[in-house]
Amino acid sequence: MGLPTTNELLRLIFESAHDFAILSMDPHGLVTSWNSGAERLIGWRADEIVGKSVDIIFTPEDQAAGVSKQERMIAAKTARAADDRWHRRKDGGRFWASGLMMPLEDAQRGFVKILRDRTEQHLMEERLRASEERQKVLIAELKHRTGNLLTLTLGIAAQTLRRVSTLEEFGQEFQRRIHALARVQVLTSDYANVDLRRMVTNELEAYDSRFTDGRRARVEGPELRLWPEAAQILGLALHELTTNAAKHGAFAVDNGGLRVHWTIEERENKPWVVLVWKETGVPLPAQVPARRGYGRELIEHALQYQLGAETQLMFEPDGARCTIAVPLERTDLRDGEGQLMKPATKPCRGLGHCPEY
Repeated sequence: MGLPTTNELLRLIFESAHDFAILSMDPHGLVTSWNSGAERLIGWRADEIVGKSVDIIFTPEDQAAGVSKQERMIAAKTARAADDRWHRRKDGGRFWASGLMMPLEDAQRGFVKILRDRTEQHLMEERLRASEERQKVLIAELKHRTGNLLTLTLGIAAQTLRRVSTLEEFGQEFQRRIHALARVQVLTSDYANVDLRRMVTNELEAYDSRFTDGRRARVEGPELRLWPEAAQILGLALHELTTNAAKHGAFAVDNGGLRVHWTIEERENKPWVVLVWKETGVPLPAQVPARRGYGRELIEHALQYQLGAETQLMFEPDGARCTIAVPLERTDLRDGEGQLMKPATKPCRGLGHCPEY
């Protein structure tokens, strides 16, 4: 058997390059040849596509942008046009290809285009880039949350010091408040928003698991997830309410009860979450002490300043009632989830530095 002629050798190479789509086209982009690799990768047989515009293998977006014509113009001018983009298969599916277009001797005779499927490598690179970007976001979020947590802790320490008379009392009060803050932090350990129901029940169970058995306390409301920094300050408020209920309120008497419920309401065309803490079965004295404790300051001032909340703390004949209304972003209510919007005002630099205090 003699050596193949040049034309025969080129034909053998053309048909044997199964991993490469090789096609040629005339100066106007009409397909003139189509190898087996092109058929395997893109789907059309040669007899189905020869004579048709090569635009068919480009995505609709690239067709509208005239990408195929631009490639031919670049190849005619510079002798090559590199091409890394999504392409379209016969079945409508897409694949990422690295390609190269070159003129045949000169652009007047047409062009040859060579493509190789690089979808897996491209998707892997995209995942890697996304992972790197997510890592940057998480590091920035960690720095932000750490700074916020430290200032919040300092604020708790300052406010606690103002309301105790001994170092031992400070140690006890400060420790329980830090534990309350830690319980919220556990719920945000994976950088997710905080489920309101879980936050409420966690706080009640920290005192006594019976508080959430349905007899002493009821917790009701739609699914709602809170922005983590908002969960921190709201979690502290719930902790103070629970502490007061355990010492002086619904959980300190045999027949006391508690209902914590929340709803989502429209106020001036904006959604708000309205949470109500209502204790019953607590015979309150005719004269409620006028002393403003840490919990009351937190509810009536810090929540308003940091979250734009509207709050009301009342002592009714059968027990305390606290209403906390916080504005929500409407876009964060999709899929049954709500996320507290960041306050329009500048946040406190720790509870001890709020101007209202």
